[in-house]
Amino acid sequence: MELILSDPISSQRISGVYLDNGLKTIGRSSDCDIVVPARFGSISGIHATLGCSSDSLEIMDGNGQKPSANGTFVNGKRVPQETWSKITKGDQVSLGIPGATGSLSLVVGQEDTCSKKEIRSPQSVSRGSVPSHPTSTTRSGNPEAYVHSSGHNSRPLTSNDNVSARMKIRLRKIDQYLANGYSLTKSQFAPEFLGQDERKHTISIFSNNPAGFSWVGFFFAFAVCTQIREWSYFYVLGISNITLSILSILFKRDLTFVADLGIAVMYGIYFPYLRHMALSQAVPEFGKGRSIIQGYLLSVLVVVPGSLLIYFFLPS
Repeated sequence: MELILSDPISSQRISGVYLDNGLKTIGRSSDCDIVVPARFGSISGIHATLGCSSDSLEIMDGNGQKPSANGTFVNGKRVPQETWSKITKGDQVSLGIPGATGSLSLVVGQEDTCSKKEIRSPQSVSRGSVPSHPTSTTRSGNPEAYVHSSGHNSRPLTSNDNVSARMKIRLRKIDQYLANGYSLTKSQFAPEFLGQDERKHTISIFSNNPAGFSWVGFFFAFAVCTQIREWSYFYVLGISNITLSILSILFKRDLTFVADLGIAVMYGIYFPYLRHMALSQAVPEFGKGRSIIQGYLLSVLVVVPGSLLIYFFLPS
C-alpha cells in the first residue's frame, strides 16, 4: 500500500512510502520510521502511528502514550487520543490542522492492502519494520501465518479484534518479531520465542521483549488471565503462595508478598504474548465483568491453603 505525503498549501508531493505489514511511526524525530522534513512545523516529533495489516490500514494520533500537539485528522474529523481510525483509498488524512501552514497531508495510493516489501523513498527515511530475514511459513505457504508449538496457526491482527489501542501496538510489535523468522510458543506457563534453529529465547523485562511491560497485566493479572482463559496464572499463584507460606513459617516472617509482587511483574511481562496467542488461536474471551468477578474469586480460592498455614502456624 502506497502512502503519499504532500504539502496541503502548495499541493506539492513530498514523497511516497510503500507500507509493509506492521507499525510505522511518522513525525519530525529522527527516531521515527517515516521522518517528515523539519519545515513542517506543525508536526510533532512522533506525530502518529500507522498500523498496516493484510486487510486494513489504521492510524492513531501520537504513539499510544503521548498525543501529538496539533492532532491527526481523517476526512476533517480529529482522531481521538488512543484510538485507531481505519483509512482507505481516497481518505484525506492530515497531520496537524487540515490546510494549516506546517501541516502535512497523507493520501492512500492505489493498492488496497499492505505488502511484505517496502520501497524506500529518497525524500523520507523509512526503517523497514520487517528486516531482511526469512519469514516463517506454514504448509499452506501463507507468509502471514505463524506456527505455535501447540500446532495452531496464528493470524495477523485485524481491526475487528476487541483490543485497546495500546495493546494493539504491543501485538503488532510481536507480529514484527515473528516476521523475522521466530515463532511464539509456551513452555508450561511462560511464553517464549523459538528461533528457526530451534533455540528458545526467553522473554524477560530486559531482553526478547518487543511488546514491553503491561501495567494492566501487572495490576489486574487475575482478571485479564481469566478473560483469555489463561488458567496457568492461578496454578502459579497457588503454588507460589503455598511455597512462600511454608518459608514464612520456617523463617518466622511473612514472605508471601514476595510471591504476589513476583507474579505481578511476571504477568506484566507475559500478558501481551499470552493475549497474542489467545487471539491467534481464536480463544473465546470472557466479558470484563465476568473476568473480574471470576478471576477475583479464583484468586481468593487458590491462596486459601497458604493463608491458613500462615494463620495457624506463623507466630503473631
